[in-house]
Amino acid sequence: MKSRLSELSFNIIMRIVAGKRYFGVGVEDYEEARQFRRIINETMLLAGTDTSAVTIEWAMSLLLNHPKVLAKARDELDNQVGHNRLADEPDLPKLHYLHSILNETFRLFPEAPLLVPHESSDDSMVGGFDVPRGTMLLVNAWALHRDPKIWDDPTTFRPERLVKPISLYPLE
Repeated sequence: MKSRLSELSFNIIMRIVAGKRYFGVGVEDYEEARQFRRIINETMLLAGTDTSAVTIEWAMSLLLNHPKVLAKARDELDNQVGHNRLADEPDLPKLHYLHSILNETFRLFPEAPLLVPHESSDDSMVGGFDVPRGTMLLVNAWALHRDPKIWDDPTTFRPERLVKPISLYPLE
């Protein structure tokens, strides 16, 4: 499953960047695709592809292990999109429950459990600790996302806790 999801993620990224497919059905120039796949093994595209594929894999695993959540997501898709077409970008603002499933997946299984290091720009106080200007800060997102002081039943997959209307354009 992971290899298929990686191919899907990579093809989506490449369709955006280059307007071409380099994996699976629909590849037009196999030699160009082979060379390109060899080159991307040292690039950021591979990292982006892998994190997307891993997130989708976690979401699918969670849905398969929580059939009631899967049924609710399917009902939402049936009600908001229908049976005659695939969901598309304009449908996203109407898919609140699906969005909460993704957010709950990110919460439980962040693709980067330790965030990129930051440096404090001023003397400050964090969690009761003095943090001098110039201190390197490492944020443990995994621990924050599972903190029982913040989250009720933090290790349980419960998308309902995050259901709310979304906006693709929050500044409007």
